[in-house]
Amino acid sequence: MDERLIVQIICDKEVGTAFYVASDLLLTAYHTVSSFKEDGNNIIKDIQDGELRFELVSNYIDFDISVLKVTGRSSKGYYRLQVHHNRIGEACVSFGYPDKLSNSGLRLKGEITQKIFDSPTDYRLSTKDVDDLYDYQGMSGAPVLIDNKVIGIIIEQAGNQLSIVSTKKLTGVLTDVEIDKDIRIDTIPVSIAKDIETARPNYSVYEALESALVTEKSNWILLYGSPGCGKTTIAAGFEPENEKLEILGRFFFKVPNDEMSRAVRCSEGFFVDWIESVYITKSGDDLEKLTFEEKRKRISGWFRDMNDNLINKGKCGVIIIDGLDELSTDKGNGVDDVLSLLPDNQSHIKFVLSCITEDILPVSIISKLNIEGKIEVTPLNLALCESYIHDNSGDWKKPYSFIQAVANKTEGHPLYMNYLCRYIAESFDETTQAEKLDEWVENLPAIDGDIRSYYETVWKKANPQGCVFEALALLSQIRGSVVESQLIGMMRNPNPFEFKASTSEFRHLLKEKETNRYEIYHSSFRLFVTDKLASIIPYTNDQIAKYCEVNEGLTYSIENTLHHVVNGSDTEKGLTMCNQEWADNCALHNVSPDLIMHDIRECLSIAVDCGLAVEVIRLMLLAQRIENRCDSIMVDNVNAFVDLNILQGKPDVALKYIVRDNTLLVNLQNAMIYLRLMLELGYNEQAFNLSNSIDAVIRKTLMDSSEKGIDSYIFVARSYEKSVIYWK
Repeated sequence: MDERLIVQIICDKEVGTAFYVASDLLLTAYHTVSSFKEDGNNIIKDIQDGELRFELVSNYIDFDISVLKVTGRSSKGYYRLQVHHNRIGEACVSFGYPDKLSNSGLRLKGEITQKIFDSPTDYRLSTKDVDDLYDYQGMSGAPVLIDNKVIGIIIEQAGNQLSIVSTKKLTGVLTDVEIDKDIRIDTIPVSIAKDIETARPNYSVYEALESALVTEKSNWILLYGSPGCGKTTIAAGFEPENEKLEILGRFFFKVPNDEMSRAVRCSEGFFVDWIESVYITKSGDDLEKLTFEEKRKRISGWFRDMNDNLINKGKCGVIIIDGLDELSTDKGNGVDDVLSLLPDNQSHIKFVLSCITEDILPVSIISKLNIEGKIEVTPLNLALCESYIHDNSGDWKKPYSFIQAVANKTEGHPLYMNYLCRYIAESFDETTQAEKLDEWVENLPAIDGDIRSYYETVWKKANPQGCVFEALALLSQIRGSVVESQLIGMMRNPNPFEFKASTSEFRHLLKEKETNRYEIYHSSFRLFVTDKLASIIPYTNDQIAKYCEVNEGLTYSIENTLHHVVNGSDTEKGLTMCNQEWADNCALHNVSPDLIMHDIRECLSIAVDCGLAVEVIRLMLLAQRIENRCDSIMVDNVNAFVDLNILQGKPDVALKYIVRDNTLLVNLQNAMIYLRLMLELGYNEQAFNLSNSIDAVIRKTLMDSSEKGIDSYIFVARSYEKSVIYWK
């Protein structure tokens, strides 16, 4: 949080908070500036520029919001507003100036606790820093942030809570300030959406898919075809014309230029999060924040509710799942684990599964696929190919005969056409002679629907004396994408000039032209490279692991060192690395739990294949500890773990054993002891987090009407809690 972007505002006798939403615009609560007069005392106190005068731009009285404009500000920074589906129990932060008599600001940490209606505000924020005996009127107009994006504005105090108006409620109303769209995991990824904008729709496949969805009685539809034939484009671009069909959601296991690691995107946990997001979007329900297991238990109920809603509307819902081949590797098939989460007993919900072949699907689903429900993705017609090539092969005028010749060579294969357009845009321009263009087209291979034929042709152009094979081997093994400096740094003899020269023929297969990040564009080429260079792949992982060990502070290194070591030439070293210390280090650096569990399972699979019984048992126990940190094993020994880590000066690690998902793993008395100990040792931040969890237990006990009686210690703890705030 950048507190310099949040200012105290004075309007006549009113004092409040405002924050920058543009270099010269601020947002605040209307009631703080309702007495505005042109010649009045209208100032803000900017931390950098001191006192600046403001003028009123717009009032949105129904929402208690005003937009202000200042002059004379020297800096340009500001906060962006973002639509966000607020969750009960979701953590957020704020900063403002509650005391009308002081210039000192106050940072608040809290959580969203209640949705409210029939009011300008729509949510309540609960925080340990608000006492109902104190007037926090000056917080009016302060931003509420999640992940450094403003998702709401504080309007007023309500007892020991603060009422906020969400940016979602202001969408379509606030015209002076741009509000970013909600970035939800159930939306089409940006890179795929970008491809859809330029893609040419395969109408024949769209029609066949819609017909199957309308006529088939089975809940399962298969969309299949060779790599690069356009399955993802169809999965993302299909919009049914039949009004009785409604797209509920689309999930993609493979996303080009993905900022998320492949292991996380392909994890069961991320898929469950996506199902939850689909349910929230379609139902509008305000779900509280749930654990992974709680979500799993509710999935059948979510689908039942969506199905009932579809019945009432007289519609059939469609869920499209693309890229299932990413779950089927030489190390195992995870398709069954994911698809088993989907109930097939809902009469008005159908699932479209997109993959190369039905062979990777569970037998239970294959048996329910009818011939009419198996849709093959056929090639695009040549007219559509010509149109696409004309628009996406560079901003230079090309002979139409050249465009037609290229279209014929593509055979209507979308991925092949995409590659050729990229190559044309990077290699040719209006100065290129017609003879050279004709020669290039003439040498293009006929692929007969198999993209490997094109890969073979490009492969033959590689200079065996250069570094291209090494670069391709590295890219076939990295997880996610890397910047050019990292990729070159992973090479045995880094040479940026040789790298650029050697990889020029392959550049269109590796990266977007305008970006500096490298990642193999399509999984079919990654598999091709891995197959071609199979003998050196273990040593390639050794190279990457060595780079990670030298650059251990990089995010890529923290997240991926174990993966590369265990896939290198010394597998046993990797298995040894997979231990509690590694897992704790990942947790301390905010590595996704799904990624941690993926690597543990990878090590476990290798240990099983090698017949290492002791390692199998150890890794199974490690997986159990990580996945079920709150189970009886950890709870029964929690005090010993906490004591040990506090003695070692590791308060963050200790806190992990005391609190999990804001839930105490120790009894209240021991929690109070640890709170006092952390304060005495100067671990104020950890103590503050612990106090929030303690307070949650106290509130729950006091509010739970099912309790027959309340332990008097609750009131002692509550009084101590109050004193902790003042002490801090």
